[in-house]
Amino acid sequence: MPVSPSAEQLAHLRARVRACFEAGALASGAEVELARHGEDFTELRQDPFMTGAYVRAARALGRTPEPRHGELMASTDMGNVSHAVPTIHPTIGCETHGALQHTAEFAAHGTSEGADRAVLDGALALAGVGVELATDGAQRRRLLEGVARRSREGARP
Repeated sequence: MPVSPSAEQLAHLRARVRACFEAGALASGAEVELARHGEDFTELRQDPFMTGAYVRAARALGRTPEPRHGELMASTDMGNVSHAVPTIHPTIGCETHGALQHTAEFAAHGTSEGADRAVLDGALALAGVGVELATDGAQRRRLLEGVARRSREGARP
């Protein structure tokens, strides 16, 4: 699957890759048939206010959040969600002694006290985001106006 920092660039990349396959087929006298499987994952657009609120809440818990704004980290359908509604997709760390994600070694650290603390701190930090959104009049209006607009447009929330 082609990787690209934006949906627009992905469409351009897909067209270029298709042209390469078609040129190869033409040059070799072969036929090529390309079929799409699944949906594209668009780039993640994290809401700046929500991101800031998460960083503040995580710091209040003694965490040191890594600024990851605009960084390509993984393919996820959360990017698609972020094009429809204000979104945050934060991460939180725990000690894994160098084990790589999505491995049995990494999973083994998921039952540690540090992992339990990370889950609780992550939940508390996200709750802090909710508190800031609910108590900041301008942010609350922004979100509620977005809900009303999407409702008028017939979009799913």
